[in-house]
Amino acid sequence: MLKLLALSTLAIAPMCSQAAMISFESAEKSFTQIAKNCVDVDLTTWKHPTRAALIDHEFKIKKVQICNDGKYPVFYGEPKGNPSAPSKNTNDYFAPLYESVLKANGRWPYSLVYQRDHWAVSVSANKGAPGLTINEENYDDPTFVDPK
Repeated sequence: MLKLLALSTLAIAPMCSQAAMISFESAEKSFTQIAKNCVDVDLTTWKHPTRAALIDHEFKIKKVQICNDGKYPVFYGEPKGNPSAPSKNTNDYFAPLYESVLKANGRWPYSLVYQRDHWAVSVSANKGAPGLTINEENYDDPTFVDPK
């Protein structure tokens, strides 16, 4: 069963020597409204620059789906940090993760689903401006089995 409990949007300025600037806005769509006709990817043969970006940021990849006629990836797994932790965690871990994966994906949008944390994040490049936009939402993945 799909549960959407909260939905918000972050806008992050491009990475620089200082911490990223983050502001909250109202989100327009959840990732479940964006990602359609998804197909599971075989992780044993999957090769894409996004895989290296995720691994470099210690994101444990559990599942990958390609949606919207092969144009929208959804990465399922566990991040190194806690997505609901204070902004230091966002600046030190999540903002660089999101930017790195966006770059590896050719600046095309994508989603990350943090199964253990019941959280989903949709990332897209800002139109006509540097930086990126992040839509966050509480999400219970019906296929996730907690190993506890």
